[in-house]
Amino acid sequence: VVVGILLAVLGLHIIAALALFIGYQSYASRMRAMPLEARLQYALEEITDGGNVHGTTFAVYRGSDGFAWSGASGNMRVDSAYSIASVTTMYTAAVIMRLVADGRISLDDSIAEYLSPDLLAGLHVYGGKEYSQALTIRQLISHRSGLPDYFTESDSDKPSVAQEREQNHDIRYSIQDVVERTKALKPH
Repeated sequence: VVVGILLAVLGLHIIAALALFIGYQSYASRMRAMPLEARLQYALEEITDGGNVHGTTFAVYRGSDGFAWSGASGNMRVDSAYSIASVTTMYTAAVIMRLVADGRISLDDSIAEYLSPDLLAGLHVYGGKEYSQALTIRQLISHRSGLPDYFTESDSDKPSVAQEREQNHDIRYSIQDVVERTKALKPH
């Protein structure tokens, strides 16, 4: 009787494993039959299906054959704006290093070569002396410019950007906003 029960349980496990395998094979064949764009969109929708992730957006570009796709799910659209916070630093540095590799810029170029005088005026004033025109790309991407961190630092009139974001998650900042905030703070 015990051997019969064990064989029955083992048989149920084998049947369950077989059903899972067949189900997976069916799922895999359905996925392979779908166009790549549909599979990518399906993957995005699976991410938000559980409720822990409220929205996703993703873009793929494959330069070898020109394939391009973008999609979104949940509460986001392909053109939704969202903060990527300090990840921006990595992308900015990568683009700058590509421009350096292409010979289009130098890390030792003054940022005054690329930004307007009115944007730079008063950006870095320390000890009564204006240093804005002398700031280099190298100093900015290595965080050695002496400029304050507008994201975490605040002056007496305004909370920091981090504090504002805690209160209201949908704030957009233009380059002008960022520069004005930085100018209002004390350089290091």
